[in-house]
Amino acid sequence: MTHRRYATSYCPRCEQMRRFTKRAMESRPHLLATVLTLGLWGLPWMVLARRNAARLWHCCVCGKHRKTLAPYAEGYLAASMAGSAASSCTSLP
Repeated sequence: MTHRRYATSYCPRCEQMRRFTKRAMESRPHLLATVLTLGLWGLPWMVLARRNAARLWHCCVCGKHRKTLAPYAEGYLAASMAGSAASSCTSLP
């Protein structure tokens, strides 16, 4: 029950603005499970959410790991990397 999140930030290894990816947890299935189990799934969900928050961001080009990313304008990724080879993150775990 995960999906990928994407963001743009500066990669120190590439020395350029790059696309970063991170696995993120979907909350809808966990919310449904919590409701159906009358709150019992809430505790495991909190443990999973905390573990998910500790996951690292990965540069889509070089694979460099980062804990946090600096925020940038949302339109930057679409305007600067649309159609480029650097925008592919399919090879990352």
